[in-house]
Amino acid sequence: MKKRGEDLRLTDGGLGEEYEIPCYDDSPTWLLDNAWEKAMEVGRNSLAAYMKFCKEENLPHSYLLGLDILFMGKVDPNNHNRLIDLRPTLVEGPCCNSYPACPAVDAYKLYRRLQHKGFDPDRVDYPNHPTMVRQKIANMLIGVFHRAGGTGMPRAAVFTRPYPESEEETAHIEMVKAFKKAGMETYRITPDEKPEVKGGKLWVHGKPIDIVYRRIERIHVPEFYGEELGNKIINEATDTIFINPWKIDDLRSKTIEERVFRRWEADNPDRPVSR
Repeated sequence: MKKRGEDLRLTDGGLGEEYEIPCYDDSPTWLLDNAWEKAMEVGRNSLAAYMKFCKEENLPHSYLLGLDILFMGKVDPNNHNRLIDLRPTLVEGPCCNSYPACPAVDAYKLYRRLQHKGFDPDRVDYPNHPTMVRQKIANMLIGVFHRAGGTGMPRAAVFTRPYPESEEETAHIEMVKAFKKAGMETYRITPDEKPEVKGGKLWVHGKPIDIVYRRIERIHVPEFYGEELGNKIINEATDTIFINPWKIDDLRSKTIEERVFRRWEADNPDRPVSR
């Protein structure tokens, strides 16, 4: 594998303490046939377990869920460019995802880079095509707004914290573009925009926000927005729809996640969640 190009930089760490993560994305592996079927099985079982737990505990569920799945495999001794015996293992279940992650942008960039390098990334079928993931999220926001009783196009925002130039920052900008392209009046909200809460809604630049694509954990809102405003955003902006709901952050716990999956497996012994 080749080391990543300069056009993709991944960072980790807290604000002001970011460091670069090595990224190897120039040697794609496509999941085909039985390997893909097994990956879907792992995903569907874990999502079913999550939804069952939310229903039984009367918790609002996420609109967008993510799964971190580790794929273990072996190199084919007769063809070192081929992986065999791929086995998916769930690393982070949906209960650990309090807000949507940014593969919506990563998948698009990787897809275009593969085309540029002469690969044919359309040799396989995708659950959602990499060029259409952001559009699908935008349409989902509009659909959620209408199901909540809204009419016309919602006024949207990407709600986040300050980031230096990074892949996370790029994801915010790209999602704002996607929402605008879908016809939504869209804003990016950080503490610099000085948002406020009034009349049950989150406001920015003198405009009430109908729906928010959240890119910040609940515990970090008072830290970056201040205790008073942060608590108002979480507890008083009840007429603004947040994707995902703040209550979902209570599930960001390995202990609770294990409870979710063990409860599911007790009722569905023939459908285990791969761990």
